[in-house]
Amino acid sequence: ASLLVWTLDRVGDAVPDVLVEGFGKPAGRVRGTSDGRGRFERAWLQPGRWRVSAESPDGRGASTDLDLAAGQALQVELRLLAR
Repeated sequence: ASLLVWTLDRVGDAVPDVLVEGFGKPAGRVRGTSDGRGRFERAWLQPGRWRVSAESPDGRGASTDLDLAAGQALQVELRLLAR
């Protein structure tokens, strides 16, 4: 499975340099930073339930739970809000 995360602000504009982390059950972990277009992508993820979170350098954040199936290519938008 693969995952493409878009890190966006409240109005949908890209937010770069956001720390993105994901933890999968039964297994798996990803960590990285969104690029200049607010894009973070990882492939070869284990199928299962994933918790994906993002936090910008100024402390805005978002998270979501999702299910990844074998061979699936999933895209998700994380709208960063003040915490």
